[in-house]
Amino acid sequence: MFFGTTFYLLGTKMIKVNALALRSVDYRDNDKMISLYSLEKGLIGACVRGAKKAGSKLGFCTQPFCFAEYVLNEKNDRLTVTGATEIESFYNIRLNLHSFYAGCCILEFLLKFTDADAPDEKTFLLAVDSLKKLNFADGLPERVLVDFLYKQTEISGYALGEAECSCCGKKAEDFKKAYFDPESATIVCEDCFTVGMREILVDTARGLAKIAEVKEVEPAALKYLLKFLNYYFRIKTGEYIYSIDQLIELP
Repeated sequence: MFFGTTFYLLGTKMIKVNALALRSVDYRDNDKMISLYSLEKGLIGACVRGAKKAGSKLGFCTQPFCFAEYVLNEKNDRLTVTGATEIESFYNIRLNLHSFYAGCCILEFLLKFTDADAPDEKTFLLAVDSLKKLNFADGLPERVLVDFLYKQTEISGYALGEAECSCCGKKAEDFKKAYFDPESATIVCEDCFTVGMREILVDTARGLAKIAEVKEVEPAALKYLLKFLNYYFRIKTGEYIYSIDQLIELP
């Protein structure tokens, strides 16, 4: 387990957090602004001074996917990174396009679906574990991402219903057509659907059943599941993970 530290010095507050670097943008001539997702503080924005200079000792911690212990100086409600110790770079994620885009989806999720001053240990540890699997090629990248998003439906309070017809109990493997009820977040078969429900691919319904039962899912079905989970988060939150579209388009 990780532990953050807060201490005060000459009117400034120093904070230590364990965090993932999600995004960095150039700021002024030599600096960068970074977005972090931390175990202790949730989503954080901070400045890294001199990060663009050749030989910068802090340039590494601005790279997306970097997992490090960050030392932050808080003054006038602004955070500046004054030190960082790398825990894991997740460098290997960049060596495979499928792993890279799956990892980008996780970072984009954290940017869009988490908040400042709202830490969530389950979300943080799940993200780190998923990035480890991508980094060490532990399973298909698309499956790692599907598992991450599926588990996040539960963590976020949007848990999907049983992967069988919520009305008659028919198993997804016996569906001829499948429908999704956004209000109840449940799957319904062709005999029980009503007006207002969205038709989904039968392979999506069957894939959800296999994910729930921790079974193997065909690679083609994983893409259907990614589309569905992206759609589901969008109707629940209004946010959309655009990196999923790029991942799905890869050969």
